[in-house]
Amino acid sequence: MVKKLVFRVTSFFCITVFVGHFLFTLLDVIPFNPVSAKHNTQVYQYMEPVFNQTWELFAPDPVADNRIIYMQIKKANGEKSDWYDITSPMIEQNHSNLISPHNRLVRIPTSSVISLFQEDATSSLIKDNLTDDEEDHLILEENLENHLDLHQERAKHKMYRYAFSEAGRLHEENNIAEVQLRLEITEVVPFSERNNEDYESESHYIELPWKAYTQVASPY
Repeated sequence: MVKKLVFRVTSFFCITVFVGHFLFTLLDVIPFNPVSAKHNTQVYQYMEPVFNQTWELFAPDPVADNRIIYMQIKKANGEKSDWYDITSPMIEQNHSNLISPHNRLVRIPTSSVISLFQEDATSSLIKDNLTDDEEDHLILEENLENHLDLHQERAKHKMYRYAFSEAGRLHEENNIAEVQLRLEITEVVPFSERNNEDYESESHYIELPWKAYTQVASPY
């Protein structure tokens, strides 16, 4: 009797968790609508950063470039380290073993970079509702600007927290003063140039400001 009760309770709990996770994921990837708008905050808090999706249902977005995060550490004495690639090693470890925690961890840096540049559904909805009415237009533009600022700040916050965890792994935490990030964005080789050995992809860089180091939990 006890075993049956435990089995039923466990089964009910697992099914509830599965259904709940599926609903949150569905709200995250379906086209923007009143339901997803109403629960946007709860969905964001649940999905970020571990369950973040880099695609949207019915709206495929093919990869157009490769994005790498580099980190530089400033020690307490002012000495600066070399630039560390904190994206590629995680991606390589994930490729070498797909059934591992790296499959989730790799989404933290990659999704944060995507969020920094990609326009989210809320921004698109605000743009679609811009009208010719001058007053309404100004209000919506202000809302759009505020939302984009918040969206980018969330992405930067997540990016720096990931960098802090890597900095604490590479250096003694009590000797780290600040951390700076640099993004390298390199276009992928076009399909038409796939056999051209002389083709060189263009790269450009974006440097983010130094930020005081804060100790965070490490994924390792």
